Amino acid sequence: NLDKRLEELGAARVSDCIEDDFDNWSANFMDLLIDNPVEEKGNANEGDSPRIKCPGVAITADETRMISNKYPTLNLIPRETDAVRHHLFKDYDSNSKSFYSEGTLKFDVISNKLAEINGGESGMNEMEVMVNKYSSNKMCNYEAGDQLVIYPVNSQCIVEALLDNLDVDRHAIISVDGQPEAYPFPSGITVHETLSHCADLGALVSPNFARMILQRKDIDYKAEIAHPRRTLIDLLLQHQRKLSLEDLLFQIAPMKPRYYSIASSSFKHPTKIRLLYRKIKYVTSLGLLREGVCTSYLSYKGHLGNQDARKAHLAAYINRNPEFRLPKEGHVPILMIAVGCGVSPIRALLEERVALIESGRRLGSARLFLGFRTPDDEIFQLHGSLDYSDSEQYLWYAD
Repeated sequence: NLDKRLEELGAARVSDCIEDDFDNWSANFMDLLIDNPVEEKGNANEGDSPRIKCPGVAITADETRMISNKYPTLNLIPRETDAVRHHLFKDYDSNSKSFYSEGTLKFDVISNKLAEINGGESGMNEMEVMVNKYSSNKMCNYEAGDQLVIYPVNSQCIVEALLDNLDVDRHAIISVDGQPEAYPFPSGITVHETLSHCADLGALVSPNFARMILQRKDIDYKAEIAHPRRTLIDLLLQHQRKLSLEDLLFQIAPMKPRYYSIASSSFKHPTKIRLLYRKIKYVTSLGLLREGVCTSYLSYKGHLGNQDARKAHLAAYINRNPEFRLPKEGHVPILMIAVGCGVSPIRALLEERVALIESGRRLGSARLFLGFRTPDDEIFQLHGSLDYSDSEQYLWYAD
């Protein structure tokens, strides 16, 4: 239906459809435009925003909630529970689209520890995962050089702060039925789950979204938003703005999975994957603390024992990287260069070389250049974690 689609895109009707007398209608067309000036949607003050009755969903005294001047209204239904899912595998509604890419599996976290004795909060961490045996009958097939692609979850304190800004129940369900086609996220899950899993709350807001929140057009996006790394929650709290759920979800950046080079070889660990990561943490030019969305998420994934019910999980899939492999001809000499977390795929290749040598294969020589931040940086004590052959040469540099 053309009328419905135009409304979804923010169009407003200025005149009824004409059945005859086109000449009279066209003569008054300019008067219609003058009487119905086009407003820039989404820049209205909170008090000017339309509201709808939404019993069981709105948390206001009059049971109304804000909706958008620009985006189509979402169909919300009252909560069924106050539980929040830790993942979005398709156990909530088979008719809704999946947020995860095809092939995404549930991985058990079986180890997560600091890999440097004096690394501190910026030190290297090592995580070991394996496919959850109850979620899939697939084996963890990978090769040295592949990547594990992880779907992170937002920091819950940021999610809570954003939920407090809304006028809807955080456990209200975004219904599977009646949602606009343009809605970018899965339906059948709650508002809380959508903000936790589907929206990247650590990303910068877009220029248009920033103009809407700041309620002015003349923003210097680079100086005001990009350079100081201002996120959505920064802008809302600093400028005391309220958003409708629609203005939020149709404009927030979607959560994208993060790629991590696998730091182990399937020759030695056929059912397990090891990762290396550093927790990203810095202070912006405005003095605000920032943490990386995924590295922060990984750092809080604990391991409490061998019982399946006590293991943390990751939603992830293996990305094949056939261009990054050891030479098929084993006698070919190789040169490897790595710095920082870039040591992860190199570690996997070295581990594979060791496994091949132990199996009786004859390999060409290898030379590795490693870069360090400081002479004390242990970078996972790589030199002590593998039993290298005499044909390997390792040169260690600090810069």
